[in-house]
Amino acid sequence: MAGKKASNTTTIKTTKRQNTEKKSKTNPIPIESNRIHEAIRIQAFYNYLHRIMNNLPGDQLSDWLEAEKYIKKTINKQQ
Repeated sequence: MAGKKASNTTTIKTTKRQNTEKKSKTNPIPIESNRIHEAIRIQAFYNYLHRIMNNLPGDQLSDWLEAEKYIKKTINKQQ
């Protein structure tokens, strides 16, 4: 466990530096995380409706993951 804690601490420090750099280069307009979460939730619901109306295989997790992928792709295109 001690090895994991040390590696997590290092990862966190590295991640913070990378996030700071990314914010200044790729995300000039901050988007509130709760708005992103809400957009993902709504898109996941639409994915669910599409899936059941077309009798497609899948579950809640796949609906959510596809929604995350779609919303993040849309946000990146807008920037």
